Amino acid sequence: MFSILINSMIKNGKIFYELCLIPTERCNLNCTYCLVNKTAGHSMSFDTAREQIDRMMHERGDFAGYEVSFMGGEPFLAFPLIKEIVEYCHTTYGREAIRFSTVTNGTLVHGDIQQWLVDHRDCFFPTVSVDGEKATHDAHRCGSFDRIDLDFFASYEAPVANMVVSPLSLSALEENVKFLESRGFYVKTFLEEGTGWRNEHLPLFADSLMRLITYYLEKPEAMPTTMLSNSLYLLMDEDKPMACEKEAYSYAVDTFGNRYDCHRCMPFEQNPDLPIPAKYINNLGRVKYINDACRYCFISYMCNACPASNAARIERPELADVYCRQRKVLYRAQAYFYLMALDSGKNHRFINRMSGNKLRKTVEAAKIILQTIDSAHSF
Repeated sequence: MFSILINSMIKNGKIFYELCLIPTERCNLNCTYCLVNKTAGHSMSFDTAREQIDRMMHERGDFAGYEVSFMGGEPFLAFPLIKEIVEYCHTTYGREAIRFSTVTNGTLVHGDIQQWLVDHRDCFFPTVSVDGEKATHDAHRCGSFDRIDLDFFASYEAPVANMVVSPLSLSALEENVKFLESRGFYVKTFLEEGTGWRNEHLPLFADSLMRLITYYLEKPEAMPTTMLSNSLYLLMDEDKPMACEKEAYSYAVDTFGNRYDCHRCMPFEQNPDLPIPAKYINNLGRVKYINDACRYCFISYMCNACPASNAARIERPELADVYCRQRKVLYRAQAYFYLMALDSGKNHRFINRMSGNKLRKTVEAAKIILQTIDSAHSF
């Protein structure tokens, strides 16, 4: 969710300057929903990484700090390079100057890699990608569940698990979220970005969201997964953060040192099933909406927050139609959830974290969504 990304990149009113590096395009898995083209499998050189880091550290601005994130591919297939980059940063700029993060499938995080992460726990934060219980995870992610040390990742302070939800895993959404929460994770839920969604999946999606809502309504101490906890109050703000602009996000660098608006724009992510048309690569500012009707839709700000996602669908009417209805189902569920939590009279933790102004705007936005957004129709 874009608004959650914005919040995570802001500290004391200032933004973090983020450099996303792709240490390798290679991966040891072949997940069913992955968009990455694995045919080339290039890797980054240390000189390329160093040049980009030096460039970032000489950018002028009143930033909250600097972050280097490693994406892939599976980043830990390039573990020697990651170690060299971190060591260079510590030697050149100090151990506290840059924070590091990565998203990993977790299968390689054992032995030396795990010990290195323990030694760098103060500055390097890994997020593990796991899709819930073993049966769901293995069905999508090459039977890799038993190769992940979940207890190690859960040992971090405020550990995070990224969970992808596909049409095939919808019926187990509640159970998979519960499982990861029971292991100590805060669960970030992402809808499969590929071409697998059809309109016939949407009733089950709505039913699965309602079961998840019921679960959280009965568990007020929980912080709901991101699928239900978007910042609806932003819909009522006149001064909204801009999606994928310098004010909110920095840039990504591929294995050759080329800069892109985000890692989704890189050539190795241009899977033939859902490519971004070449005319929009590094020109995502042109893709504000999937459809002209979006500009008049109340939820457009959040629904169209990812220009790369918009660009991939803008010339694919059948995918745009499903995406539109899917997002309407999602935001109606979020609106209903917030209003029901307030009406329940229970001391919900996520409600208590809001200021009075944010809560007022959230209620107002939720009511408008339920009154105006019709998930039965697109655009």
